[in-house]
Amino acid sequence: MARTTPHGVCALVTACLAVAGVVTTGPATGSEHYAPLVLLTLLAALVWAAAVRSRDRSRFYRRLREQAVAQATHRERLRLAEHLHGLVSHRLAAITLQASTEPMLDEAMARRALHDIEDNGRAATADMRDLLTALRSPCTESLASPPRSAPALPEVLTWARSTGLEVTVTGATADIVPVHTPEAGETIAAVVQEALANVARHAGGARVHVQLGRGEDCVWTVVDNDAPAPDHQAVPGAGTGLEALQGRCAALGGRLTASPTADGFRVEARLPDPQPPGTPLPVSGLPSPQPEQPIP
Repeated sequence: MARTTPHGVCALVTACLAVAGVVTTGPATGSEHYAPLVLLTLLAALVWAAAVRSRDRSRFYRRLREQAVAQATHRERLRLAEHLHGLVSHRLAAITLQASTEPMLDEAMARRALHDIEDNGRAATADMRDLLTALRSPCTESLASPPRSAPALPEVLTWARSTGLEVTVTGATADIVPVHTPEAGETIAAVVQEALANVARHAGGARVHVQLGRGEDCVWTVVDNDAPAPDHQAVPGAGTGLEALQGRCAALGGRLTASPTADGFRVEARLPDPQPPGTPLPVSGLPSPQPEQPIP
């Protein structure tokens, strides 16, 4: 069936109306014979035009639905990619760091490092298995929430130190920053975890300084690490984790920047987190804003 444009429909209806006008207003001789035919033709044209309009509207809304499905699929893929990155990359970062330092340890410490490597490998396998089970489940609710909850900030710091990273923390309460919204707390912990994992992967376990604090209406963290040793061979990375967190911070109304410094690398995140009226909490000074930088 040929595609009919709205202009064609309008032209046909206009022509029918013109013919009807000529017949009904022209000479009376013989008009009574043509009037019913003209009216039937006009009615048929109107019905056809309505059908064409309905078909075009159906096509339009079908395209809208297809676009919505495609966008939802893309968002879900990004969410799953972010979750998969969070599950596996941090475990692999710990394995990489422990394996790289193992030759420098004595026999007892080497055995403990190998034991930790085995534990991290098993944990990564279990996390992957949980995710695959959720993906294979016919129940959509299994995908609505991650199989395992995200670690809190104290757990992140404990994990980092257990891998051998030298981490110092300053700020609100030294190991956790007071927050009022779960999203802000989880995102700050995720930023710190990703920054520490990147140090393990790309900086050979260089020293790390984590600053935590809050203002009257925001919470922030700054993670600085020293430059790696000259002979360190960094593991290539695509910046997927930081890019995902950058989008996550933006979705919450905050910002995340990551850029090299004179003696290392800095990751900074700020998120809105207004404190309830009458809640006395320590307010620490905010660091100087860093210029927007693309994620390396």
